[in-house]
Amino acid sequence: MDKEPERKKRVMVGSIGDCVHSLGVETFAEWMEDKGIGYYAVKLGPAVPIQDVINKIREARPAIVGVSSRLGDLHVDKLILEFMDKAFKHGIDPQTSGIRYSFGGLRPAANLVRAMTGQELLEDKFSPPEDRNYDLEKIAEEYSAKPKYHGFFELIVDDYVSMEELERFAYGLPPHAVEDQVWSDDLLERIQQVRERENRPILRAHIGIAAESVDPTIDDIEEVCDAHALEIVSLGPDQPSQAYLAKFIRGEEDPDKYLKGQGGVPIRTEEELARLKKATRRGNYPTIRIYSGTDELMELADIFEKHFNMPFPAVPIFFYNELDGRGPIAIREGFDEHMEVIRWWAERDKPVEINDPHQWQLRNCSDDMYAFDHVICALIALRCGVKNYIMQLMFDLPPEISSRNDLAKMMAAYELIEPLTRHFDFNIIKETRGGLSSFPPNL
Repeated sequence: MDKEPERKKRVMVGSIGDCVHSLGVETFAEWMEDKGIGYYAVKLGPAVPIQDVINKIREARPAIVGVSSRLGDLHVDKLILEFMDKAFKHGIDPQTSGIRYSFGGLRPAANLVRAMTGQELLEDKFSPPEDRNYDLEKIAEEYSAKPKYHGFFELIVDDYVSMEELERFAYGLPPHAVEDQVWSDDLLERIQQVRERENRPILRAHIGIAAESVDPTIDDIEEVCDAHALEIVSLGPDQPSQAYLAKFIRGEEDPDKYLKGQGGVPIRTEEELARLKKATRRGNYPTIRIYSGTDELMELADIFEKHFNMPFPAVPIFFYNELDGRGPIAIREGFDEHMEVIRWWAERDKPVEINDPHQWQLRNCSDDMYAFDHVICALIALRCGVKNYIMQLMFDLPPEISSRNDLAKMMAAYELIEPLTRHFDFNIIKETRGGLSSFPPNL
């Protein structure tokens, strides 16, 4: 006899009180349904009276109920207290019914609900004090004597919710303290950690404040770490750093001869490299990497690996030499030096990005040249011993390209090199970026 298909469970959602902003909580229900783990969405709509929500819960007996209020924190305490009291009255509270409840709102409202239900208050950096209508510590103290409300909402989310929190709730797992995680500097391990916790790609961004010292860049890195915003901090050093850092460190070149902050963070010493790395040792402990430089790449590779434990380098083949004027190396000598440093990284089992294709794109190359350069770069990486090759895909170049043609170009480039993964010990990691020249000038 065929097994009877398992009945899907309801995720019932709506915004309560006078709040008409139901898109967020409805998106949550749709996301639960789309995950394919046995749920389907039931949307009650905007501005649903509390009694109507209670009646629908009693009628449908959903597995999960999500209510939201996005109008700030004023009167949210009355709405939530009415909701919880009526749930207890009708036997649909979580302890009695097994229904899992969630609440969504702006941080002031979410913190108010946390205070009422015995949960830890989260820091609110961005809501001005005048936008907060309650003494949360006083409310938390008041409700500490009302244990029946504690834990009523299994999930309380606001604008800063992480995918990890949502994923764990979806699968009925207990909350996972971020502090329990030992974050890896190894790129493949970090990708796996983020995928397991939040089911998303890792994120990187360039940070390099043009200033007289590294201090503003350190401040920015620390802020990014505390916000858990990135997994990879890519340092953007100024031009003298890229050209002369090895000589600065050896004492063969006077750093004071050069203006600081020309196009990025002015790094002049190993002590500054150590400070930049130390800045990442907080929050979600992102990895940190830096441009390969435009001269003495082998020596710089050793310095950067010592201080940063680089997740991966980006090394060109054709560029950062006399061809583009960014370095003193002759084009032919550049080939030898660049391939030598790729082998050096490969010997240390590091993933490697060869960042030529987008350089040609920025110079208005044809699509077939772009795709063929990906083939050249992948073959060079393979011959140099790279096992994990980072294929950078910079979209929106030229800015007027259609989305369909843009995607077709990227797919063609990938399909040309993908067979290498089936015949060799060669893995391709795709890295997508927005086209630099497509960004608005006032971004």
